[in-house]
Amino acid sequence: MLLTHEQRCLEDKCAEQMVEIKSLKALIEKLQKEKLELQIILDMYGQEGYDNR
Repeated sequence: MLLTHEQRCLEDKCAEQMVEIKSLKALIEKLQKEKLELQIILDMYGQEGYDNR
């Protein structure tokens, strides 16, 4: 009985952690996309700086 209760608690904890991992992976993907977009903008401004000389 105790083992079953412990297993249930561990299963719940595992499920919560899986949801959190999925959420963090989505956040990482979003941040990587934003970083890429900012890098493109930075590169464009960098090119403009060289063009104005």
